[in-house]
Amino acid sequence: MTIFRKNQFLFEDSKGRFVTKMLTSCCDGGFAPIWSISKVFFMLRLERISKIYPTGQVLRDVTWEVKPGDRIALVGVNGAGKTTQMKIVMGEIEPTSGDVIRPSSLKIAYLNQEFDVDCDRTIASELWTVFTEANQVQQKMADVHHAMESANPDELDKLITKLDKLQQRFES
Repeated sequence: MTIFRKNQFLFEDSKGRFVTKMLTSCCDGGFAPIWSISKVFFMLRLERISKIYPTGQVLRDVTWEVKPGDRIALVGVNGAGKTTQMKIVMGEIEPTSGDVIRPSSLKIAYLNQEFDVDCDRTIASELWTVFTEANQVQQKMADVHHAMESANPDELDKLITKLDKLQQRFES
């Protein structure tokens, strides 16, 4: 009987796919590298992140991940490193050590902690300002809906097709 121990390493290849390299060692001491394309089980992962500023260490050995469908909140006292973690995730600053693992296609939008507020907007509309592309697509969808109200049957078919494409783009 052969006993296997598996060490698995995950990284993104040049085509944006996640590749797993497993070094499998069997009881006789031999190693067999195995490469495989893997399904992404997470959208974002921080592994053993640390951040040291000249004034001191803010993060030490932080590890967490966000899976598709997760809803998360970073909660902590002032100075705990919430903003630092967001800046690392956004790529605005580099961690002192550790890895940020995410698909290259991942788009992240966030509302900065300090920003100018338009007092004429509601909180919800202010939050939507970070989703520029989604807002543009949504406006185009509204324009198509308006055009559909007065369209003849031939135009209506084209508008329905256009609306379908915009809806798919909005949801992606």
